[in-house]
Amino acid sequence: MSRATSVEVPITVPNCVLLVEDSPGVRQVLSIMLQWCGVTRVELADCGRQAADILHDRGDQIDCVVADVSMHHGNGLQLLKLIRCGDLEDVKPDICVLLMSAFWTEETIRHARDLDVNAVLTKPFSREHMREELIATWKKPITPDRTRYRLVTAVSAEAR
Repeated sequence: MSRATSVEVPITVPNCVLLVEDSPGVRQVLSIMLQWCGVTRVELADCGRQAADILHDRGDQIDCVVADVSMHHGNGLQLLKLIRCGDLEDVKPDICVLLMSAFWTEETIRHARDLDVNAVLTKPFSREHMREELIATWKKPITPDRTRYRLVTAVSAEAR
């Protein structure tokens, strides 16, 4: 008689997350939330331009990007487009990207989805919700379509 044994599959989250948020206080809270979720290393950037520099320098070490949509000096949509189009060296175009905002518009969500964003989060959100989204999406495969991505407008999310 064979006995079925259950094997517990560990719930995994990304090891290293690049957090892109222009508000210092929110950035600090989100960094703590990511660590609570099980992320072991959180890299911080305060705008899309700084995030692009970090990805250029250490993109092979970043597992996931969590970025605000509304920022000066490169917003989250612009960063997502750079990533998906393969314009950042050493960054896989299919890297997991979660975008967050308190001010989503239908147009911004449509552009994000056209760029194959892995998830959109509406601020404020709980650490539990962030963890659920990380678990559900960070290994979710996408097939990058650079030709289609280049046609997507990524400038509609202006800083508030």
